[in-house]
Amino acid sequence: MSDKHLAIGSECPPLQEGVLRCYSMKYCPYAQRVRIIIAAKNVKHEIVNINLKSKPDWFFEKNPLGKVPALEKDGALMFESMVICDYLNEAYPEPPLYPADPWQKAHDRVFIELWSKVSSPMYKVYFAKGDQHVLAQCFDDIRDGLDMFEVELSKRGTCFFA
Repeated sequence: MSDKHLAIGSECPPLQEGVLRCYSMKYCPYAQRVRIIIAAKNVKHEIVNINLKSKPDWFFEKNPLGKVPALEKDGALMFESMVICDYLNEAYPEPPLYPADPWQKAHDRVFIELWSKVSSPMYKVYFAKGDQHVLAQCFDDIRDGLDMFEVELSKRGTCFFA
């Protein structure tokens, strides 16, 4: 796995038959979501990082939205992190990502949606340009968002969801 991010002018590396390829970006939380699941399920894969500020032209041929993550296998491609995660959970059932109980599964999916309470202020940090007032508010919002998850984990008596 390389930390190199491919950009305009780069060539798409040849795809290995039968190996999942994850188009990613090292710091993208949506791509990290997919990478974590691939690792947890011990799926043979390769990572191709994309420079999101200077995307290679060939990447738009694979994904017209030009977003990561995207998953490719034997020339077929899918994108959107939750779509990919659901696919991985079905294609590689062990270990399961969700509880067997439908209500608890839905409840866990709600917490995936609630993650925006953390990720939205996190993105504001990136664009705060050092504004201490904005940064302080962002950090308060991030802490508040994380508190929901800590409370839920405490109720469950565990360190992990699902």
